[in-house]
Amino acid sequence: MHAKSDAQLLREYSEHHNEAAFRDIVVRYTDLVYSSALRQVNSPDLACDLAQSVFTDLARKARLFAEKMAPEPIR
Repeated sequence: MHAKSDAQLLREYSEHHNEAAFRDIVVRYTDLVYSSALRQVNSPDLACDLAQSVFTDLARKARLFAEKMAPEPIR
């Protein structure tokens, strides 16, 4: 299990410009995003470009997504 949730990491990146938090998101989801893209386009090079584009878009829109995510439960 991951130490921090995706929502926590995205908030850390969007609110505090924490590059390590964004890197953790990328590491978690690179294989999933790449394999999904590869199934769609059937080209390793294009799938790599698409995966990079997904994470670039996520970085650019991180604040918007972080605001839409449910708040973390209080423990």
